[in-house]
Amino acid sequence: MTKLLQHQHLKPLSLTLLLFGLGITIPSTRPAYACSCLQPPAPNQALADAKAVFSGKVTNIQQDRYTLNVTFEVDQQWKGDEAETIVIQTATSSATCGYPFEVNQTYLVYANQPQGGKLRTDHCSRTTLLNQASDDLSELGKDLPCNRRTSRD
Repeated sequence: MTKLLQHQHLKPLSLTLLLFGLGITIPSTRPAYACSCLQPPAPNQALADAKAVFSGKVTNIQQDRYTLNVTFEVDQQWKGDEAETIVIQTATSSATCGYPFEVNQTYLVYANQPQGGKLRTDHCSRTTLLNQASDDLSELGKDLPCNRRTSRD
């Protein structure tokens, strides 16, 4: 009889310990995704660091597994290969620093090209909606943009 009482006391304690243990381990088994950015550089430094800087309207967004391929109709270029349309990549999720582009919106884009790959941008760059880029445009305005007719790299 004593063993039976001891065994019944262990059941609630075991269940409590089991649930407590699961509560601690379940959240830690999820992968941690978080976008953490440093202060972006000043517009002139961002221009110097970027492979391409342009303003343009998003005309198409194609999603791959982890990447958005965003097509822009270019209005002005301050840096990069002269083009009427440019396709850049960004991560699909803002949690992994992907930029939340929207079709028919116009942006100022600072793009990099990691080790000869495709042009990319992210939430940590100075990329922003064009109507929110007045500080950048006043700095970039000091330089003559490409405007599709002249190339400046």
